[in-house]
Amino acid sequence: MEKAEIEKCAYCGKPGKEKGKFCSDECKRRYEKELQKDQRNIRYFLLGIGIGILCLFAGAIIGRKWAEGGGLILTGLTIFIFPFTTPETVKWLGYKRAKVLGRTLGILVIAAGGWILIGID
Repeated sequence: MEKAEIEKCAYCGKPGKEKGKFCSDECKRRYEKELQKDQRNIRYFLLGIGIGILCLFAGAIIGRKWAEGGGLILTGLTIFIFPFTTPETVKWLGYKRAKVLGRTLGILVIAAGGWILIGID
């Protein structure tokens, strides 16, 4: 079975020059290494997101801005440290650029949490 040509490399996002998922063996090796690392860290990602959402929810219930801001900051830090993105985003941008986008969004969530904390009366 012959592989279909791709428009972009699955790792770096550069236009594919050959048939296959990657533009080079180096990109394939790096992608597989990063994927293994991601699989080991998924539990920490879920834990961080879960605790952050619980803090955010608790802050909303008890009416404490510091808990809401802290929950957002924890969620943002988790996204920044573990910038997992959707398969569609990886296909669109490539693995490396999708991670950069994930980290950027994590920074924005941290900033939103800081904004809530600064707005404390």
